[in-house]
Amino acid sequence: MTEYTPTTENVRSVHAHGGAGQVTERRRAMFDRWLAAHDAEVRAGVVPEEPEWEYMTPRGFGYTEIKVANYAGQPERTFSIQQSSLATECQVWIGLDDDRAHMSVEQATRVRDALNAFLASAWLPVEQEGNTDD
Repeated sequence: MTEYTPTTENVRSVHAHGGAGQVTERRRAMFDRWLAAHDAEVRAGVVPEEPEWEYMTPRGFGYTEIKVANYAGQPERTFSIQQSSLATECQVWIGLDDDRAHMSVEQATRVRDALNAFLASAWLPVEQEGNTDD
């Protein structure tokens, strides 16, 4: 058995056809943007390591769950993020418990940026040695 490595054009063609067998200029353009960004990252030596999902669905889609509570004493709820199987656009499922919705890459980027702003300004309580204010 030989190990076949597809060319970039092979991968572009498969992506452009999508799952429905229809070539779309939008999908070709999407692949071309991804490839240009990837090539720029490689040239700059900053290809980020792709994060791993905590879990995988039986169909192979990654997801993460986080237990959260609104207020002290409230029951925990499950916040989840899951890759979507939507074939026409890259989206993610996000939400609480069974109340979830699709989110586009642009929307997820805005959420990421807002979370990064929060994390940059976040503070954590620190116990100081010798503190006797109990």
